[in-house]
Amino acid sequence: MTRITREMETRANNMKPAYSMMYRDPTEVPPGVKREGYTCYWAAYTCRGESLYRVDELASWGWSLVSADRAKDATIDLLGNNPLAGKYICKKDTILMEAPDEIAKATLANDHRQAADTIRSMTHVTTDYVGYNRY
Repeated sequence: MTRITREMETRANNMKPAYSMMYRDPTEVPPGVKREGYTCYWAAYTCRGESLYRVDELASWGWSLVSADRAKDATIDLLGNNPLAGKYICKKDTILMEAPDEIAKATLANDHRQAADTIRSMTHVTTDYVGYNRY
């Protein structure tokens, strides 16, 4: 028979409620927004108040911003800090963009190629693990 001490009872009473499995991913695309044959992407447009040019780069590749009219209440900006929140779907410093699947695949391939080129240009950095000796 297990003896329950006062400390165990207090700890049981003070425990936080169980973790909710109804967790909602903040990067999830709002329901009813994604169109068939299109890929959605959360693009960062600012970082610590400074503009990033990823949105401009994606727009030049054929990506377009997703209008806020497609998902009511998807963007909440009570204080009006984000001027884009009224027109487009935004979350924090990201904005939702979409492109046809063919353009999305080409963009992804370009990003992978640029990353591989950057890694190859670094000295003493390799992704080749063949012949790696850990001893």
